[in-house]
Amino acid sequence: MGKQTQKLDENYPAAELIPETGKYLGGLDSEDRAAVVLTQRQVNELSGILGRNVLHPNDLILACQRLTTCNVEGVQIPIEPGVLIRLKSRAHRQEFPEFLKQMITKSLHDYVGW
Repeated sequence: MGKQTQKLDENYPAAELIPETGKYLGGLDSEDRAAVVLTQRQVNELSGILGRNVLHPNDLILACQRLTTCNVEGVQIPIEPGVLIRLKSRAHRQEFPEFLKQMITKSLHDYVGW
């Protein structure tokens, strides 16, 4: 089987539908414009990186949100990607998860008192 091309809009390139790869992540957004299309190999690689199956675009969105969200007693606190990048640059020789725990704990203690 070969690639099929579908013209969606004069301003956007055609979306490639790749039947031989099986499932793929992608499709049309709410304005019927081409979205990200991944091969099955790429979806499998993402699933491996994330440690969970990516079967639908929402699976990828939820996984990304989990990666950038801090959970304290069920309260979801989103952390902007730029803040995470700056935090990682300050971890130096310490593993980032431990550094992040220390920073959050210190910040909360600084706020409420030791």
